[in-house]
Amino acid sequence: MLTMQDFRRMVNREVVAVCGIGMDCLSDFDLYNYYDPDLSDDEARTVAAEAAHDLLEEEGFPLTEEDY
Repeated sequence: MLTMQDFRRMVNREVVAVCGIGMDCLSDFDLYNYYDPDLSDDEARTVAAEAAHDLLEEEGFPLTEEDY
């Protein structure tokens, strides 16, 4: 079972990989809209990447398809 803490770590890794700073340095973002404890590992990685993309887009980072 995927914990919220593990999911947050996954999203944070995605954010850092794209912009070099962690989620703690950005505005609050509701990960509960993305989190589901029953996600498989593959699904969790996909959803974490989607959450990271949405967070960075909301923060105004210029994203391209190459970022993901």
